[in-house]
Amino acid sequence: MSLVRKAVFLSALNQYAVQAISIVTTAVISRLLAPEEVGVFAVAVSICFLASSIRSFGVGEYVVREKTLDKQSMKPVLGVMLTMSWGLGLLLMAAAPFIARFYAQPELTYVLWIIVGQFFLAPYISVPYALLARELSFDLIMRVDLMGSLVRSLVSMALAYQGFSYYSLAWGVLCGVLTQFLIISLIRPQLMPWMPSLHGIGRIARAGVSITLSKTLESSSENSSDLILGRLANM
Repeated sequence: MSLVRKAVFLSALNQYAVQAISIVTTAVISRLLAPEEVGVFAVAVSICFLASSIRSFGVGEYVVREKTLDKQSMKPVLGVMLTMSWGLGLLLMAAAPFIARFYAQPELTYVLWIIVGQFFLAPYISVPYALLARELSFDLIMRVDLMGSLVRSLVSMALAYQGFSYYSLAWGVLCGVLTQFLIISLIRPQLMPWMPSLHGIGRIARAGVSITLSKTLESSSENSSDLILGRLANM
């Protein structure tokens, strides 16, 4: 099997495996939590998904498509991700009480605060992911994704069984992302820097504007129904 065909196969296998884990988790969670509890989490996740589409700022696509990269040129890439991700993370944390008041759900504040924790780890996950994809190392990506999904599912189901309500799902998300961060830190590509740089981020930012706009529109169409129903109907 050629390298490209193997990469395509592993990428598809990864997606189906993660979906299978998600289906099983959803079936279990639907028995453990009430619909209103799932609704609170759904609104929080929808808000974070919208922010995530802006957070990435086309960095992954830039890394995969750029002809030549070295460790020095990767520093502004990390700089863009840190600026966007940490900035949006802080903004969402500050806005969480107002969002909760808008939906008349005080607990939504704490659910958002937990989920937003992933924004501060995201740069050190997304950038290595893009480098691994560039190298067609989809076997490593699959391992990281599967471990993250398994931890997320197990933590969510265990906490839901213990009566942690929507917080169980939020903690599951954060633990899954933390697992991905720890694993990918151990296997990170050689080009992945630890320290960012703001020198030269303009070129990367310009390349990411159109991709970010496209992703934001797509994410808005997918998640707007949850946000609207959560306000006009009920959780």
